[in-house]
Amino acid sequence: MSDDTSKINNDLLEKQVEPLFKATMSGGLANIFAACLVYLLLKNTSYAAISLWLSLCIIIFSLLRIVVSSHYTNRKNYTLRTYLYAHIIITLAIGITWAIYEFMQHNPDEEALRNFVFLINFGLIAGSITTLSTYRGAYLAYMLPQAIAIFSVLIILGTEIYYYMAFAFVIFMSLMITTSFSINRSHKKEIQLKFNNRKLINDLNSEIVAREKIQYELENNKRELEIKVQERTRDLVDINANLERVIDKKEQAEQTLQYLAYNDELTGLPNRNTLVDRIGQSIKKSSRENHQMAILFLDLDRFKNVNDSLGHTIGDELLQEVASRLYSTLRNNDTISRNGGDEFVVVMEELYDTNEVINVAKKIINCLTETISIDSHKIHLGVSFVISIYPNDGDTPLM
Repeated sequence: MSDDTSKINNDLLEKQVEPLFKATMSGGLANIFAACLVYLLLKNTSYAAISLWLSLCIIIFSLLRIVVSSHYTNRKNYTLRTYLYAHIIITLAIGITWAIYEFMQHNPDEEALRNFVFLINFGLIAGSITTLSTYRGAYLAYMLPQAIAIFSVLIILGTEIYYYMAFAFVIFMSLMITTSFSINRSHKKEIQLKFNNRKLINDLNSEIVAREKIQYELENNKRELEIKVQERTRDLVDINANLERVIDKKEQAEQTLQYLAYNDELTGLPNRNTLVDRIGQSIKKSSRENHQMAILFLDLDRFKNVNDSLGHTIGDELLQEVASRLYSTLRNNDTISRNGGDEFVVVMEELYDTNEVINVAKKIINCLTETISIDSHKIHLGVSFVISIYPNDGDTPLM
């Protein structure tokens, strides 16, 4: 795993467990309050001594977990996983201590107290979903020991009503686990979406800067070329024999610049400027003739690996082969454009059914996933799609 991938995974994990550490204070106070309440209920029973020790253990573990979370939030002297594992171990210790508390309730003579203690623990298990579910292991470490203890007590009591209660408790715990996992998945998806959006914005900003730099260099080259042409023209004013050659070179240079302004130099496909113009024309035509049109954004998967491992020369030949395959796959009236890097855009006109787009997308996937042979190298690519349909998805040719 590369350093960049490790850093990204660590950043994702840090965002995932951040709510876990922030909620430790409220969760700890809830456990401390519950431990004191249970001790007060049992202090006049035969379990008074052990209840005192168990309540003290829960209080100490809860305070210790608060200290660990506060240390992580304010100092971070150790790695994230060190704090996370410490948090989970302490949470497990709290869960086991509560499990001991709950297992003590198998005495059938204390039914009212037992039900009240179980009620408190049910509340703690349900309430901890919001504070511990951002990291699945933390919730399981807290909940499972208590669930096993309560279920064991209900089975030990051995009456029909308690068997029904045990069955209902299993359903309750299944619901709690399912809810916890659902919260965890939603939380992780939200974080991943934020990271992807941030990365997309950074990539777009980088591309804008690069395009501005290229545009500046093109304009600067054009100015330099014009200056040279003017100087040469002044030098050759009196040399009629060479005047025609100078004019031809100038026209050729202008044609080259004109070509590069509207076509991709590597593949010969229309570039972004031409693409935006053709999209605008296609929108007008589709609106006039009451047709649909589609724009397919293609991104080659694993292309960067080819550039890094085989070199940019192979990468350029690969892009040319991709352009050739796309050209041979699509219809004559479709427009294929290279949008820069390993990105291509396809504009499809005169659509009567969106299934046509799906069929074309399948053809593109099939042609681009076939093995490509370049200089004895066997290259396998993948392709990612984004599809926009006119008029459903908009009527403005923005890129």
